[in-house]
Amino acid sequence: VRLVSPGLKFDRFDPTRVDGQIKRRQWGADEQTRVIGLVGRIHPKKGQETLIKAAAGLLKESFSKKKIVLPKLKFVMVGEETLGSTQEYLSELRAMVAQFRIEDHVVFSGYEENLPEVMRAFDVLVMPSSHESFGLVALEAMAMECPVVLSDTGSAREVVGSQEYGLTFRPDDAFSLQRQLRSL
Repeated sequence: VRLVSPGLKFDRFDPTRVDGQIKRRQWGADEQTRVIGLVGRIHPKKGQETLIKAAAGLLKESFSKKKIVLPKLKFVMVGEETLGSTQEYLSELRAMVAQFRIEDHVVFSGYEENLPEVMRAFDVLVMPSSHESFGLVALEAMAMECPVVLSDTGSAREVVGSQEYGLTFRPDDAFSLQRQLRSL
């Protein structure tokens, strides 16, 4: 048995050739803002709900009286719902963001054509999927020199090693994700 992992076109995913500042401005993120992003179709198995809960927790910490100093944060979700879906899940995610009152900090960007530019605009990529066979998106982010935080499923440990190339967290655990994001 031989394992052949997917590869990347490094001439396309080259951080020296891509500027993410235009995307950051489109998302309302200045130079002091940390952009935590997710790329993937909008679907319950992709874990967008987990990221929103972790975002709410981090934002609550940064506005609490505990004297925890966090930078300004923006959470960007790139992707659209699966073709033919009824867009109910996206509506649920938007309602959750409104319920937590974090609308100014969460951007639903929709489909983005230029993924290298998106990855370059992120300060951290999160893959909170509850099931993932191989996270090509994580490799793309890493190629663009973007730290990754992956749900500990599928090949996550293969991608990040012993947390030397990225961090992992327990699947579907917003508190675990929140802790890893805070540490970064």
